[in-house]
Parts: sequence; C-alpha cells; structure tokens
Amino acid sequence: MNQQYFFLQQQHIYSAIKLIQVHTYIYHFWCFQGTFNTYEGLINETQCTPCLAGDYCGVEGLNTTSGPCAAGFYCPPGQDTASPVTYPCTLAHYCPGQTVIPIPCANGTYMNHTQGAACYTCPAGS
Repeated sequence: MNQQYFFLQQQHIYSAIKLIQVHTYIYHFWCFQGTFNTYEGLINETQCTPCLAGDYCGVEGLNTTSGPCAAGFYCPPGQDTASPVTYPCTLAHYCPGQTVIPIPCANGTYMNHTQGAACYTCPAGS
C-alpha cells in the first residue's frame, strides 16, 4: 500500500510539473509612451529607455522612436508627442524640428513669438 501511494504521489508531482511546462507563458512587457527599447522579453519599465532628445515616442511598445519633434517645439528626453505643449520654442529663439533646446536667433535676426521655426531677418537700418 505504501508503494502504491508513493507511485500515485510521484505521478501527481510529475503531472503537475508537466502542467507547468505546458502552460509556461512568456510575459512581454510593453514600454510606455515616451519610452522605447530595442530588445524583446522585457520584464518591467526600468528596462525601457526614455525617448531620445529631439525625438518623441508617441505610442507604447516601440522599438525605436516615432520620429523627430515638430518645428516650433523642443523635445527633452522622454517626450510622447511631436508637439509637447510644455516645451514651445521661446521668444528670441527658433526650433526647426528635432530640436533638443531652443536655438538663439543670430545677430541680425529676431523671433517675436513662441513656437518659432525660423528667425526673421531684421529690417534694414534697425
């Protein structure tokens, strides 16, 4: 009787192990908007990379950036939209697109509003 019990117990353990093997799932973690990762099989968000400066990551699960930041805006790392409202190009600067920080207008040019993509040439004699 004892041997039979051991056999049943052993068979149950074997079945449980097979069940686990058959039902093993590979969990795939998707990086959030504003991040990306080029590798597969991520297990948590710490393995995601903030979107590169000058670019944005507009959807989750990216393995590369979505594209460059829009003209008139600048994109520090981690942006999730091409036109981040918290980062409009500032007065006296321009942002042509894929801009990391606003670029000051050169001598002889100006920018008198925010979200400028290019500086204006100063009128002659001014």
